[in-house]
Amino acid sequence: MKTQTIDYMLKQTPLGMSLLNRIQATESDRQRGGRAVIVGFFPASREAHDYRVLRQLTTSALAAETTVAVLDLSPAPATNAGEATQTIEMLAAEPNAPVPDDLGTVIRPSAGGTGEIGARDVIRVALRLAQHRDLVVVVGPPVLEGNLAGTLAKSCDQTYLMVRQQETTKLDVERSVEKLKLFGAHPAGVLYLGRKRLIPQAVYSLFFGRRNGKR
Repeated sequence: MKTQTIDYMLKQTPLGMSLLNRIQATESDRQRGGRAVIVGFFPASREAHDYRVLRQLTTSALAAETTVAVLDLSPAPATNAGEATQTIEMLAAEPNAPVPDDLGTVIRPSAGGTGEIGARDVIRVALRLAQHRDLVVVVGPPVLEGNLAGTLAKSCDQTYLMVRQQETTKLDVERSVEKLKLFGAHPAGVLYLGRKRLIPQAVYSLFFGRRNGKR
């Protein structure tokens, strides 16, 4: 699938539904053994991560009566009302145990375990959940920080790269896409997210940098 740039400024409410429709558009082509599709979202860097993407996607899935499970290995996870009763490690340790009905939506590593968890465990849990949910989402660590993102992306049916306006350089985008491809993943799209601040980065740095004693 050719990589496309998708311009989402996060002020647009249809973000989640647009992504959901895009993911489901080729679902019949990606059904493997009756399991659900596994979609990965990977920020190019920590600055490119934005939890609103996941929140809008899960909200749209709920509205469409689509059951979803989220494996969240992001660098800065946000609290979520649907947080699971078990961690990724707990699910990986009991591969043959039934998936609890009250598991919840967002499954994370144990506290402080993000850097230790193996890609193989995450992938096994994702494949297991794909037998019980309509959609499985993997929110991965930054692509440019280590190899975990690339290894996870290879096992996703669809992969999206998240970049940040005025904070992610063109070189970082190119390096991230090439790194994902090097691991065997082929990004379906690049989510070009609006800047977090309402004023340009240069103005923010000039004003607040001086305020904080920085030049």
